[in-house]
Amino acid sequence: MKKIPLYARILIGMLIGAIFGIIAVYINTGWAVDDWLKPFGIIFLKLLKLVAMPLIFASLITGISGLSDITKLSRIGFKTLLFYIFTTIVAVAIGLLFITTFKPGQSFPEEKRLESLSKSSQVLETKTNVIEKNKSDGPLKIYCRYCS
Repeated sequence: MKKIPLYARILIGMLIGAIFGIIAVYINTGWAVDDWLKPFGIIFLKLLKLVAMPLIFASLITGISGLSDITKLSRIGFKTLLFYIFTTIVAVAIGLLFITTFKPGQSFPEEKRLESLSKSSQVLETKTNVIEKNKSDGPLKIYCRYCS
């Protein structure tokens, strides 16, 4: 049996995840996703961030130290900056195209929107009260409040 390449396995996993998410929304089992699957997703993303930053840093250091002629560094830096700007513009254009085409928030149920709005207004009110309470205190008063 032929081994499935990594990119195909990743795409299959993404497709299965999207199908599972759509089914979970339609049969109203969002609580199961929040309680059982979301923690694994958060752990996975944090592990990716943990691995990605040192990997990028190490590859930059290795690439720069491997240059035999240091005068090429400015040209490589310019090309890298140009490539970064170009890919950013393409990504923003694709995002704007998808948003204008699919209008992702339009099918969001009204009761869920109002529920989300009330939750965020409660959080905002709580934070506003804390800020107002701390305005009258000095900058070091916040630490003494927890000491007693």
